[in-house]
Amino acid sequence: MQNPVFLKYFRCLTDEDVLCSAVSLCGRYVAVCTSKKDLIIWHSDDDGKWTAHNKLTTPRRSVSLVFTDESDKVIIADKAGDVYSFHTATDHIDKGTMLLGHLSMLLDIAVTPDSKYLITADRDEKIRVSCYPNTYNIHTYCLGHTDFIHKVCILKHDVSRHLLVTASGDGTLRLWDYHTGQEQDCLKIKYHDGDIIDENNPPLVKSLISSSKSNRIFYLTARSKFVNVATVSADSKIVDTIATEMDTEPVDITLVDDDSRLLTLNTKHDHRFQLRALRFENNELFHVTDVSDSTSELIAELTNSTDDISGDGSVLFQAPTFLNP
Repeated sequence: MQNPVFLKYFRCLTDEDVLCSAVSLCGRYVAVCTSKKDLIIWHSDDDGKWTAHNKLTTPRRSVSLVFTDESDKVIIADKAGDVYSFHTATDHIDKGTMLLGHLSMLLDIAVTPDSKYLITADRDEKIRVSCYPNTYNIHTYCLGHTDFIHKVCILKHDVSRHLLVTASGDGTLRLWDYHTGQEQDCLKIKYHDGDIIDENNPPLVKSLISSSKSNRIFYLTARSKFVNVATVSADSKIVDTIATEMDTEPVDITLVDDDSRLLTLNTKHDHRFQLRALRFENNELFHVTDVSDSTSELIAELTNSTDDISGDGSVLFQAPTFLNP
């Protein structure tokens, strides 16, 4: 279970919905926040066995969380606009340490690769870059979106450029230098043929990730079957490069196999999930159909299932149940 990013789409607890989830950079911790204000942390031992590690209570319902690079803390943003940090491993009850607050609801957070800044995005079109851990010092703001900002993604490929990509209800992806707060570029997101079009609103990004091995950005939009790939050029421009259509609408994406393969999570009409793998070749995305390769083995490991691998290389499975500590 190397990267269980899809936890947030499963009712993985007996009577609680998972609101947000995160995987630590070391790959040894998974954290989820639930509708009952629980913060549950799992830990993987040297044999790859996952066990319930800690269960804490958050002040309010959470909307986003992230691990620090050292994996020693979990940082959580809640609906009231506050940000708290919790220790990953502790022998006492950790009620959380408040780091900062916004006047409006927070929608996403990120920690920069050097752990110097905490980036928070809110419903009122603001992106704040705060010093970390001394978050009372505001480093800068990234201003330019004209609607709520619900996705923030730091470009991992060349961290020295301090680049941040954000998605907003205004229907754009914007590229920023988060060190200076300057906007570098703006990409207007377009509907694809076959998308369910909302005449009153632009496409809404629902998943946004970046590769640590290339200058690629991957994103999904609501009510669309397409996986979109954009690239960031050397002169800091965002260019849409690939749009690959899936059989059904994907709900989330993640990178595996040293960022060489893309996994998509799709829902099926029979209330099951489908995991599909895509690979890069000649600047294009292709479906992986060889079920014997390492990606298909990883899919089976993620789903804890090997008995429903179809001929197209995808895996169908029911939502798994995880131990509630």
